Formats: sequence, C-alpha cells, structure tokens
Amino acid sequence: MWSFYSDLAETGSLGDEPASAWGASNPMHAWYGVVVADGRVEELDLEEAGIAGAITPRIGDLVQLKNLDLADNRLSGSIPSELGNLIALRDLNLANNLLTGAIPAALGNLVELEEVDLDHNGLSGPCPATLSRLVRLSELDLDNNSFTGPIPTVLAELVSLTELDLDNNFFTGPVPPEFVNLVHLESLDLDHNELSGPIPEWLVELSRLRELSLDQNRFTGSVPAWLGNLSMLENLDLNGNALTGSIPRELSMLTELEILDLDDNDLSGPIPPELGLLANLVHLDLEGNELSGSIPPELGRLINLEYVWLSGNDLSGPIPAVLGDLPNLAILHLHENRLQLPAPDNLTDPRPGLEVRLPESLSE
Repeated sequence: MWSFYSDLAETGSLGDEPASAWGASNPMHAWYGVVVADGRVEELDLEEAGIAGAITPRIGDLVQLKNLDLADNRLSGSIPSELGNLIALRDLNLANNLLTGAIPAALGNLVELEEVDLDHNGLSGPCPATLSRLVRLSELDLDNNSFTGPIPTVLAELVSLTELDLDNNFFTGPVPPEFVNLVHLESLDLDHNELSGPIPEWLVELSRLRELSLDQNRFTGSVPAWLGNLSMLENLDLNGNALTGSIPRELSMLTELEILDLDDNDLSGPIPPELGLLANLVHLDLEGNELSGSIPPELGRLINLEYVWLSGNDLSGPIPAVLGDLPNLAILHLHENRLQLPAPDNLTDPRPGLEVRLPESLSE
C-alpha cells in the first residue's frame, strides 16, 4: 500500500480526499477509502476521490484485495496487466474514467471476480479469450466504450452472468447464438449499437430475463409473438429499429411488464386491445410507427400508467375518455394522428399534473 501511495503522491494525482488522510502520520486503517483486515488491505474504495493520471502498476502489490473501486475519477491510460495479480479480487469498478486500450488478458487470472464495471471509458479492441475463466462473474458492464465488430462469443462462456450490459458501443452483426447458454441472465442490455438481423428466437430460452433492451440498433423482421413467453419481463425496449408487421397480442401475457417501448419502428395494424391486460404497465411508447385503427378503450384499465406516447401514427376514431381518468397518468401524447375531434372534456381541459397533446385537426 505504501508503494501505491507513493506512486500517486509523486505524480500529484492522489486527489484531495485521500491526500488529507493518507501518510505516515495516520495508521493505514484510518486512511480514506482503505479497509484493513489482519494487517492487509482488503478494500480500496476511492470512488469520486479526484484521482487523475494512470493507474500505477503497483496496484498489483495489493494481493489480498477483494474490492477495488476507482470509479468516477480522471484516470487515464490503459488498464495495467498487474491487476491480474489480485487473485482474491471479487469486485472491480473502474467506471467513469478516461481509460483507453484493450482489456488486459491478465484479468482472466481473477477467477474470484463476481462483478466487473468498466463502463463509460474509451476502451476498445478484442475481449481476451482468458475472460472465459471468470465462471463466477455475475455482472459485466462494458457500456459506453469504443468496442467494435461482432459481440465477442467468449462472453457466452460466462455462465453465471445475471447482468450483461454492452450498450453504447459499436458492435455489429447479429447477437451471438452462443448467448443461449447464459440461462441465468436477468438483464441483457445491447442498445445503441449497430446490431442487425431478426430478433433471435433463442432468446426465449432465457426465461429469467427481466430486462431486454435492444433499442437503437438495426434489427429487422417482426416483433416476435414468442416474446410473450418471457413471463418475468419487466422492461421490453425495442425502439429505434426497423421492425415491421403488427404488435403481437401475445405481449399481453407479460403480466410483470412495466415498460413497453416499441417507438420509431415501421409497425402497422391496430393496437391490440389485449394490452389492457398488462396491469403493471407504467410506460407505453408506440409513437413513430404506422399503427392504424382506433385507440382501444381497454387501455383505460391500466391504472398504473404514467406515460403514454401514441403520436406519429395513423390512428383514427374517437379518443377514449377513460384515458383522462387514469389516476397516475402524467403524459398523454396523441398528436400527429387522424383521431376524431373534439376530444373528451377531461382531455381538452386536463386535471393538474397531466400533460396532454392532441391532434390540432382531423387531417393532422
């Protein structure tokens, strides 16, 4: 720990918080962010400590370390391969820094790892094959970096994963079919990449999924009816793709669903009245499609709804007055449709706290 401290002090990158409490005048167990057990450093938590510069290779001297959190600083340069010496490490958090380069192969030595957060950096390059050794890893967060090319299939070997977050990178191609092996996944977040092809049918095997975010990619084909078999889903986000066809009524089987976001696709046909069975739904976004027909009054059963976006479609017919009676509704956007006017009084003069946007005319 002394060598780690001296490297930071010599480069002037220690940060205000640790600098005020570190040094020979204080016992190590009293140092800011340091947890000591049996005379060895077990935890180093320097999140938002104002540290700048490179991560010193001497971090590898802390071989008893179980938790390393350097998130939300101004660390730059590459991740040192010496991190691979920390064979007792369980949690690694380097998120929200300025790190660049590739993930070092030496990270595969850390077979006790359970959580890895490397998001919001400038990391790039291939994921090393050695990551397949991390069989205890439950959470891997690589979002908001600069990874390119196909999603690495080595990630499919991380069979204990419950959360995989790869959003806001530059991944291309289909979602690897090998991911069918990730049967413990509860959250799969792949949004804001350049992924393509149809939504893969093997996803139905991931029966524990609670969040599926595939938005802002280049997926094509239909919204699959089999999505209704993912009975634990709470968040389904497919917005900003090139999906076509109708909204399958089988989505009404997702009784735990709180967020349904299908906006900015090329979906057509009616809004299924069966969506009125989604009793837990809070957020419904279908705007920017080519949906037609009337707004089903069955949506008025959804007493937990807070946000409804149906604008930018080809909806027609009367506006159900029951929508204005939804007790928790905060936003209702119906503009840019061909809905029948005048709208019900409770929508032309909505209650306080309810934002309503209506078509300006029948021909809008």
